[in-house]
Amino acid sequence: MFIGYLEGRGAKIDDSFSIQPSLGSIFGNKLVNLLLTNIKIRDSNIETSMQIQELQSIKARFGIIGNSPSLNHAIEVAGQVAPTDMTVLITGESGSGKESFSKIIHNLSARKHGQFIAVNCGAIPEGTIDSELFGHEKGAFTGAIDARKGYFEVTDGGTIFLDEIAEMPLGTQARLLRVLENGEFIRVGSSKVQKTN
Repeated sequence: MFIGYLEGRGAKIDDSFSIQPSLGSIFGNKLVNLLLTNIKIRDSNIETSMQIQELQSIKARFGIIGNSPSLNHAIEVAGQVAPTDMTVLITGESGSGKESFSKIIHNLSARKHGQFIAVNCGAIPEGTIDSELFGHEKGAFTGAIDARKGYFEVTDGGTIFLDEIAEMPLGTQARLLRVLENGEFIRVGSSKVQKTN
């Protein structure tokens, strides 16, 4: 809290910029406005300096090089989204750093102690993508000699970054929607609904 005293009068201005009633009548409104403006500028400079330091810290921590307003804004948004517990859609051209931003969000969130997995959905063959994402039961298909956890089960309480989701088969996209909406999935070869967070 910032408290400023005017010499000899005992009037104070606190961080909410409220003024003791006697101050305006003693010094006049122009001096009061000047004092308030100086305090607001000083507080604004402190906040801006702190934001710049925090921004530089995030860039250094995640190996981000650059200083454009768009990049800085994107990092600020990632920092604002991180404390929330919601699904985030990151869009951008190939190679624009979507995975880096997903790591920023994960590491600044309450899920940072959980597992982080990045999955390139376009690189997984169509016949095995459901098994990779949702897991499978023993004997669910030829070669399924053991039950296997999928990525959603493994990252329960953590973060999963799905890259190239448009490359997924439509059936898998429908199952993914169920996970995003309800946090529920079914392993391949099972009828038991499982929960994930």
